[in-house]
Amino acid sequence: INGQIAVAEVIINRADSPIFPDSICGVIKQGAQNLNRCQFSYKCDGEPEYMTERKAMKRAADVAILMMKGERRDISGKATHYHADYVTPYWIKGEIPTTTIGRHIFYKLV
Repeated sequence: INGQIAVAEVIINRADSPIFPDSICGVIKQGAQNLNRCQFSYKCDGEPEYMTERKAMKRAADVAILMMKGERRDISGKATHYHADYVTPYWIKGEIPTTTIGRHIFYKLV
């Protein structure tokens, strides 16, 4: 749950920033046309987007609803970026690490 909340915070933090699209959908879709080169890999991995596990789908929906209502917006340390700990993206230079949750490292803009 904490990881899902932190990713939701990244999305909202980006939508609140003047340098990213100003809507949640705009943030999520940004760069989606670039195969494996966007912030939210589920949007640009070339795989169809559907969930088959009902419990996971409900949990994701519950997190999204709570976050859009303004719940808990501090777990990621105001992060605007994140990545799995087994990759080293080109963009981490100049970013400030804020926290690690599970296998993901979160960053905010300098």
